[in-house]
Amino acid sequence: MANIKIITDNDGQVLPITRDSAVLDENGVGINNSYQKKLISGTNIATINNQSLLEGGNITISGGSGGTSDYTQLTNKPSINGETLEGNINLATPSDLASKQDTLVSGQNIATINNRSLLEGGNITISGGSGGGNLVGEKTYDSSSLRTGYFWQSAVAVGATMPKNAKANSGFGCMSIEVEPGDICEIHTKGGSTGRAYCLTDMYRVVKEVAAASANYLSTPATVEVAEKGYLFVSMDTSSASNVPLFSVIVRGNLTTKIEVLQQKTTEALTPAPFKNGTLRLTTAPKILWLGNSFSENTLQYISSIMGSLSSTPAHSIYLCKVSSTGLSYWADRCTSSETVSPALNSGQDLGLTTMTLPALFAAEPWDVLMLQQLSTDAGNYSTYEPYLSIIIQTLKENCPNPNVAVGWNLIWSKQSTATGTALDGEEYYNLIVDATKTMMVRNGLDIIVPVGTAIQNSRNSDIVDSTEFTQDGQHLNSLGQLIASYTWFECILGKLLGISILDINYNISGNTAETLQKIKIHVMDAMANRFSIT
Repeated sequence: MANIKIITDNDGQVLPITRDSAVLDENGVGINNSYQKKLISGTNIATINNQSLLEGGNITISGGSGGTSDYTQLTNKPSINGETLEGNINLATPSDLASKQDTLVSGQNIATINNRSLLEGGNITISGGSGGGNLVGEKTYDSSSLRTGYFWQSAVAVGATMPKNAKANSGFGCMSIEVEPGDICEIHTKGGSTGRAYCLTDMYRVVKEVAAASANYLSTPATVEVAEKGYLFVSMDTSSASNVPLFSVIVRGNLTTKIEVLQQKTTEALTPAPFKNGTLRLTTAPKILWLGNSFSENTLQYISSIMGSLSSTPAHSIYLCKVSSTGLSYWADRCTSSETVSPALNSGQDLGLTTMTLPALFAAEPWDVLMLQQLSTDAGNYSTYEPYLSIIIQTLKENCPNPNVAVGWNLIWSKQSTATGTALDGEEYYNLIVDATKTMMVRNGLDIIVPVGTAIQNSRNSDIVDSTEFTQDGQHLNSLGQLIASYTWFECILGKLLGISILDINYNISGNTAETLQKIKIHVMDAMANRFSIT
């Protein structure tokens, strides 16, 4: 602490210390000059709103008429990065920032829909048909599914038939898929004037829906809803390389429709057929009646010769009522009319049958088997079977003396396959015949199926096939094809009635080797084991 010097007057007398006295340190500097003088309100300390600050307590400061308590009315508000702050500002904490979304980048941290960015604005139409969110089983086809250098020549009207093969064109690619009822197809493609963007057909390639000429569905897809089993043919203009990656076909199933179809099939499977078929029993002298056409005649061509080749020919009688180019509708009409039919003996004992009405023919003998088949052009379409098949069976049951009479069905062959055109033939039509036959088995109760068509297809897929695929005119069987058919029918029908197998028979036609005959028998036995599958 500094030494304090006391100030005296001239006589050396010590003067009393007051506020105004000069108090000096040892260096002669005034100490009391560094301290605050006593505050006097209004003199050396201001008042606020005429109220002294020396009175203690709180002083309320009002804005007066010149101020405002509304922040939005203030001018010169503060700003951050050039953005004026409006209202209350809550700055994010590090934990807040950790939960925030990074900048969205289409295709990286946010998905696209139908190859379109969600960040572009506007509307994206999600096709889903009437099923909405009821869609199941999505399958997508991209440009790798296209057959390059070809297009479907689908400039055809509804009701016309699609060509079976695509046409060459270097500026196109194409594809086709099988579709089912309830399928919803979303198609991104660009078509041409002839090679339309898409064409929907039934199983017979009959057009149900076709795109307009030169339609472009790359940005906005076409949506096609499938009502029945069939095919979707799609063509794509690939002349612009940038368009190719945009191609796609997406197939989804409408769950409601799929369930309805399944329920229908289940109901059919569980519903007893209106006709309980008889069985093939061993009999000493089987009697067989066939209502058919030239395909029936082809099938029976060598039956008499096969029977004649046996060391002892068993008694039997096979009659054929043949009318060319006829099917079930013709014979159903004969069941309810006075028109007559003419049975002709094909093999075995003559029963003395003559021209008569069909009901009378049914009643003439205790037939063991009635053989039926459909006209070749209708065999792949079950809708052509009814009501005619039921009429024939009902008339048979009402008139035949044998209550256990069985009905056999000839699963016929398809025509020779051709490279061009619109005809249904080859394996494609064979598959349709099989589908129709399976439906008939469920709905009509016929379970004795003679798989002639399957045996023919087995042979067509083997090394014994000839250039005509065992036909003489593209559809009727040649001699080798007839041998295959006769052996198949014998094994399935006549052999079962007589207890004889073709494995114990060696009948052959002129010019056919023993090796080929053995292969034919293998193809027949494979067909017997797998009636609806080509081996």
